[in-house]
Amino acid sequence: MTADDFFRKLIMLPSPSWHEEEAAAYIRKAMEGYGYFLKEDGHGNMLFYRSTEGEKLMFAAHMDTVDKAVSPAAVETEDCFMTDGTTALGADDKCAVAAMLASAAAGPDVLFLFTVAEERGLEGSAMISREFLQPFRIAAAFIFDIEGEVGRAASSAPGKAYIHLSFHGKSAHAGFEPEKGRSALLAAAAAALAIPSGRIDADTTANIGSIRSGGSINVVPDLAEMEAEARSSSMEKLEALMGEIISKAETAAARHGNTVESECRILYRPYSIDADALSMRLARESSAMIGRDFSASPTSGGSDANSLQALGIDAIVLSAGYIAPHSVSERIMKKELQALKEQIDALCSLA
Repeated sequence: MTADDFFRKLIMLPSPSWHEEEAAAYIRKAMEGYGYFLKEDGHGNMLFYRSTEGEKLMFAAHMDTVDKAVSPAAVETEDCFMTDGTTALGADDKCAVAAMLASAAAGPDVLFLFTVAEERGLEGSAMISREFLQPFRIAAAFIFDIEGEVGRAASSAPGKAYIHLSFHGKSAHAGFEPEKGRSALLAAAAAALAIPSGRIDADTTANIGSIRSGGSINVVPDLAEMEAEARSSSMEKLEALMGEIISKAETAAARHGNTVESECRILYRPYSIDADALSMRLARESSAMIGRDFSASPTSGGSDANSLQALGIDAIVLSAGYIAPHSVSERIMKKELQALKEQIDALCSLA
């Protein structure tokens, strides 16, 4: 089967984050049919291999899609896979899965990793342990999961933090005795105005994604919840920004007679790759082998490369060829899907 064939099938298998069972079963059948052995962790991540001897290159892609691509209204033309404009496509990251399956048919002695829940802040790959990757010696890992024409690489990526704030006030009847209440919603709104948001500096961003406060309009709300994120290529800046967000939220809450509880966690850590790292050199060489210009630049998004880098693996994220991921304009040109498969073949030849 070609990469196109695999892609047609994969996008029609629903695989929202943490519910990748249908896609996983399809991948497992194909890979075991090629003679690969499977090592699976308790979270659904699947690692396929032929042998445990010698250093290996690893290729990785995630099986899950955003909800907008769970049941895509797929449209295929002579040159392109896209949708009718009402759903996303799921090319992120099923085009990479398809290309990996097509390359695996030749039986290269490399590692193929398929992860779960990448679209949920890398939750699946974050659970991969060093023990799971034993006894393999991984020389370099290639994750195919950034937008644009094949031949691009990310030279660095930021870390990301999740922040959840719960504002606690006091309820009261909004008509009879509003002065006895302390609005948690007003405290959250004041905090939202005070908290740093948008582009903080060249390395750092922050965003408030939601503020929720349920209840009736005739009751002063005693609970409001806020969810936010922060990103930075510097862990020092990321940790400082998290502290500033909490501090400003506490100040705003106190001014409105509220208290605030905070939950913060690092979803993934930043990394950068040296120009002479093996992963970068092989990415450059494989691009040249398939006639593509190579470029490397920072990315503002995370990928499973962040998780593998945290395990001490020389991991790099490369373009998968898709355009406008997560949107109703998502698409992939067939020539890019073929180029992706060819780059994986070229990397296999360099193993």
